[in-house]
Amino acid sequence: MAALESSHNQGIYGMVSNLGSLFVRLVLQPLEELHGVLRATTLVGCVVAAFGPAYSYTALRLVYGRRWADSETAPALGAYSVFVALLAVNGVSEAFTHAAGDERQLRAANGALLAFGVAHMGLSFFLCKAAGTYGLIAADAVGMLMRIAYSIAFMRRFFRDVEEVDAWGWLPHPATIAALAGSAAAALTSERLTTATRRESGYATAAATHVAVGVGLLSVVAAVAARYEGPQLRAALKLKRHSKRD
Repeated sequence: MAALESSHNQGIYGMVSNLGSLFVRLVLQPLEELHGVLRATTLVGCVVAAFGPAYSYTALRLVYGRRWADSETAPALGAYSVFVALLAVNGVSEAFTHAAGDERQLRAANGALLAFGVAHMGLSFFLCKAAGTYGLIAADAVGMLMRIAYSIAFMRRFFRDVEEVDAWGWLPHPATIAALAGSAAAALTSERLTTATRRESGYATAAATHVAVGVGLLSVVAAVAARYEGPQLRAALKLKRHSKRD
């Protein structure tokens, strides 16, 4: 991909990719060790996707300064935060596929991964030319969706004859999804008002208000999640504590 993009776009993509990967390693990876916490992992990814686009500019400006925040990095990081949700789902679903599959199924899965990789390279070539950094992120997202679709199809076949297990039970409760969608819309509205004030003299107050709005919205999401996702969240926290002890 280096031959396809300018050093500027490579730098932006590298930065947002590293920031997103850091979150995955620190928060999501400990949750990827058990199929039963797929729903909790998906929820964490959805929270990042809901709030990331609205707070990428503020985060970059506070951490790296106005030069980076006013560049293409902020919207690219916002787009990558949506991709993090796909990483969360794929991490657990693909791990389950490789853990539960027999030898024949694993060969088929590896063949599918190879095909998806080739398709991803082709998409990256065309989308990178068309949309630069955003094209690379879009290609990553499409590639991840293909892998997720394969893993979910495997899970549905695996649990087809097990009535006690819902193959779609990894999705958050509709009330949680509604809370996330509403919070994302409200956060984006707050972000537009905040970024309209980019001068140093007024930005600090606007940013503080924006962060306060985010804390309030996140509290609403947390309350709804505690009501409808409680068992999955407790299982995830228990597993994370266990992995730290090991």
